[in-house]
Amino acid sequence: MTVQADFIKWEQEAKQCDIAALHHIINDCREARDAMRGWNPDKEAYYADQYWTFSDELRRRTLAVCD
Repeated sequence: MTVQADFIKWEQEAKQCDIAALHHIINDCREARDAMRGWNPDKEAYYADQYWTFSDELRRRTLAVCD
């Protein structure tokens, strides 16, 4: 799977999650990213990208509620 395909898949998945699931996935990605630091830079970047994609969906929803 390409990086672009990963982002598309994650964005679609994130749109289907409720807020609690988004928080859970974001925390899992943060822990996985941190666990890979210094061991596997490719996986560290993979989990960082996933973290930011799901975080961005949470940010969009938070902004929508505040408007």
